[in-house]
Amino acid sequence: MITAFVLVLMGSLVASAQFDTGTIAGSVTDPSGAMVAKASITITNTGTGIRRVLETDSGGNFVVSSVPSGSYVVSASASGFAEAKSSQIVLNVGATVRVILTLNVAAASQEIEVTGTTTTVATESTTAEMTLSANQVANLPVNGRDVSNFLEIAPGSVGSAGFFQGSVNGLENIFTGLNVTVDGQNASRGDINGFLDTEGGEAARVTRASVDSIQEINFANNGFNAENGRSLGPQMNIITKPGTNSFHGTLFEFFRNDALDANSYFENNLTTPKQPLRMNQFGGNFAGPIVKNKLFFFANYEGVRQRLSSIKPLNHTLSAHARSGLSPRDAARVGADAALAC
Repeated sequence: MITAFVLVLMGSLVASAQFDTGTIAGSVTDPSGAMVAKASITITNTGTGIRRVLETDSGGNFVVSSVPSGSYVVSASASGFAEAKSSQIVLNVGATVRVILTLNVAAASQEIEVTGTTTTVATESTTAEMTLSANQVANLPVNGRDVSNFLEIAPGSVGSAGFFQGSVNGLENIFTGLNVTVDGQNASRGDINGFLDTEGGEAARVTRASVDSIQEINFANNGFNAENGRSLGPQMNIITKPGTNSFHGTLFEFFRNDALDANSYFENNLTTPKQPLRMNQFGGNFAGPIVKNKLFFFANYEGVRQRLSSIKPLNHTLSAHARSGLSPRDAARVGADAALAC
């Protein structure tokens, strides 16, 4: 199977879907603890340089919703005070990060960096959820690079079959039990070896996101809003990577064959020898700016080449071309199986 993802991000913090955004809220105080009204707030994405500017309300508070997930720095300034700036904060999908900034009286031109002022405790929502970061997605072991397998580590997951046809929080995770979205778009069904055998759905949509294209995965187990919909079980929202102001890319190659695989408990050389296997998964991605601070691109490609020699003579009739590609051992085995079938 070949998967290609191309993501072009337009430089606007405003025009963004709620499925791949979060909220930054907070307050600004002076040295005595009094709230500072009409203070200027600047929220800057450290990767893209895109900024949003606003003011605190009459109570010294501010709230910015529909902010794309990523890393940000929040700064505050007001007349007669030195500028205060937060340390870098990470905003995950669906999360609300609170920032508290304290302005000190400025005797001269001065900037103060404030640390230890953010919290990601979800006090604004009753949703029980977890988020896998890009680092976790890249380093957690996943057999065959199948993204659906990440659901197995979600809280409340119970696997009851070889293909993880189990449940999450007591609800089945196949057909009606799971809703999968990619950047907020419905993607509830993957290839035949993916979600149908594992955490699948009935709708025939392509879901096979490449591991290297994923920025984060958000799981909402219960208490989610009606906007998620479709299933009674968990909501799996896959967020793809954006481009930034710097050019960067990766290349990868994963190889697997039968020489590196162990036989199962019920198979051995006397009964059912290992079937020959050759599998290569390869690809890469490249990202960068088109117009600095405004327009970005991210492109990802993944290819899979898999060769199997598992033949069922009762319902498989090989062409001359297919037989020519078999090794002598495989050809002899197919001939013997065919003779037994007759």
